[in-house]
Amino acid sequence: DTNIFKKFKKNCVFINVGRGDTVNLTDLKKILIKNKDMSVAFDVYNNKYYENPYFPVKKNFGLLKYYEHIFTPHTAIYDNNYWIKQSQLFADKLRKFK
Repeated sequence: DTNIFKKFKKNCVFINVGRGDTVNLTDLKKILIKNKDMSVAFDVYNNKYYENPYFPVKKNFGLLKYYEHIFTPHTAIYDNNYWIKQSQLFADKLRKFK
């Protein structure tokens, strides 16, 4: 929230790789408006804004209009075979566990 964001250095980069709902995006947006030198990078998103793995946030996600910020899917290497590969990996691990 604002109490934490206002302690950041002016030209910092805030990288959110934690849980999407732990970041107060309203407060973050206010800080970014005041601190034009700060950038953000996200690969996790608040449930309110999450769209899908191919385009992780809805088009009305207010921070998208700023080109100096980076937004990627949490599975940055996501492709059409992602779930097939994950299922195979899980099955392999389960067989080994048995």
